[in-house]
Amino acid sequence: MAQREVEEKMPQIQLLGILSSKLDESPENILLSCLKGTRSELSSNDQLKGGTTKKDYELLREAISRRHFALAEKIKCEISYKYLPYFVAMQMALFSYFDILQQSFRRTSPKFIFVPEVIKESKFHSKVKNHLDYVLKNYYNFVEKGVDPKEARYMLPMLFDMNMSVGGNLREFFHFILMSQSDDVPHVLRDVGIKTKSQIGEYVSNLLKIIDDSDISLNDFHPTPNLFSQKNPFFNDLFSNNRYKPLIENCEKTVILDLPNLPENMDSSTQKHYKISQVSKVSMYLLHQLSRHRTWVISPETLRQAASHYEFSIPPSVIRRKLKQDYIKIMNSSYNLFTQLKDGSQES
Repeated sequence: MAQREVEEKMPQIQLLGILSSKLDESPENILLSCLKGTRSELSSNDQLKGGTTKKDYELLREAISRRHFALAEKIKCEISYKYLPYFVAMQMALFSYFDILQQSFRRTSPKFIFVPEVIKESKFHSKVKNHLDYVLKNYYNFVEKGVDPKEARYMLPMLFDMNMSVGGNLREFFHFILMSQSDDVPHVLRDVGIKTKSQIGEYVSNLLKIIDDSDISLNDFHPTPNLFSQKNPFFNDLFSNNRYKPLIENCEKTVILDLPNLPENMDSSTQKHYKISQVSKVSMYLLHQLSRHRTWVISPETLRQAASHYEFSIPPSVIRRKLKQDYIKIMNSSYNLFTQLKDGSQES
């Protein structure tokens, strides 16, 4: 496997498709016909034949002002994300109503890196680049020695790129765009949100303006954790709870917090009424996989909280190939650089 030095890339976003029809109508016209169909004996198809007027947009504005955001679910989009930093991809995977297909870590190799401007402009830039070259070289060495390529990725910082195709309705894309502008998120995520909005806005500009003018907030959407918040209060409360604290402190993998009495011979029609709550220690890569199971409700620690207690997983194929100590050395090196960057940013 050919080795290469780290090459920097910025994310690229391209709309692949948006709801269209055999009638060659615009997505907004289809949406308006569906809305008018709720207030008339005429079907949405009949409404579509009647055309669209300025009054229809006033009707849409009035519906959105009453928090009728289900209207935005009528329009579906498919967007391609290229050179996406892995930490941004992780956040996007936490949105419950996105359909995601991503680049396989087992069948592809890391190629590009995103370096934040704050690092480029700091005294640490060359040190960061040298470290990224170091871990990338070790990634290729591990793969050549028989480590599973997917598991070899565990040593790489979350700045390395991946490609994703993301599908979903406009309501969930608006949710992502709004969260991407939150105070705590990194600049690259904000930029991805802005570019996503720009791509969609070319086709639904009127709807976008109506929603922008409304008093919309994150509380209007299905809850989605923000990995970049200062903290997840749930864990602060959990760790201070005398009932759970001893269990969690002595936990290696999973602690069951709440287990209902499950009936015998339970069929699929009743399973959704029984909830099991647990706390698990997982790697960031496993979190990414778990977040794609839509029947799970996941509330992870924020990245800041996770970084405060330095722990990492050692993949099975690393152990089988007797590379455990090399792996630990690489991970310690990454964490040492992280602490230098954190302390340096505090000084500045």
